[in-house]
Amino acid sequence: MKTTGKGIRRFIYFLIFLAVASFLFFNEYGILKYLRLSNQLSELQNSIEAAEAEMITLDKEIGLLKSELHKIEEVAREKYHMLSEDEIAIKIEEQ
Repeated sequence: MKTTGKGIRRFIYFLIFLAVASFLFFNEYGILKYLRLSNQLSELQNSIEAAEAEMITLDKEIGLLKSELHKIEEVAREKYHMLSEDEIAIKIEEQ
């Protein structure tokens, strides 16, 4: 059985294609690394957006704490369990 020149050429083209494809996908700067870094960039951008939204919320709360007495009183009651002068604390224990 003879191998034809056409078959050998196809095999050589296939090997060249395989080498180029391997290089594009698996080298240090290949497509797989690009996709991984692109995904990581997207996640970081989402984290930045969430952090910026939280900063805006906290800035608004800081502004309220600086200007409104009822907000200061609310935080003092919730966070530090403070009472006004005419209130009495009653502790209820569950059994």
